[in-house]
Amino acid sequence: MEEIKMPGVVKESTAEFPVTSVRMCVNEESPEYAGFLCGITLQDNISFDSKDGLIRAIDKAYTQIGQPQPTVVSKSFSAKAKGYDSYVGNPERFHSAAEIHGMHGAARTVDLIMRSRRHAEWQGLVKDLDGTVLFTFESMMELMRKL
Repeated sequence: MEEIKMPGVVKESTAEFPVTSVRMCVNEESPEYAGFLCGITLQDNISFDSKDGLIRAIDKAYTQIGQPQPTVVSKSFSAKAKGYDSYVGNPERFHSAAEIHGMHGAARTVDLIMRSRRHAEWQGLVKDLDGTVLFTFESMMELMRKL
């Protein structure tokens, strides 16, 4: 039987990684979160050193990936602020799924899959390393509370 390839999913052996998936590697949970984000469509890891920093890092990651597209465009008065990038239907892959599966945080590692960014909020799900869905979320606050 021929294997069916789904667009936007990278498959290596039994490990799948959607392009909208970001691995959250937490090295410290107390007193603040510290760690990094990585993914097949992120060229470089994005570090964070607080819960606020984690929120900014997640938003930055999905803006770099180009999907899901936010419904609200962020504005800044900073001279070095970068404008909003358009939706990217087929984001460039910088890493293999095996590379990302090899990345782990000292305290916790989960995979964040963003379904949408409607109404300046996030909607998605969080999986453990086995691919089991731990929970879904409908807002930034719900995600942070459940983490």
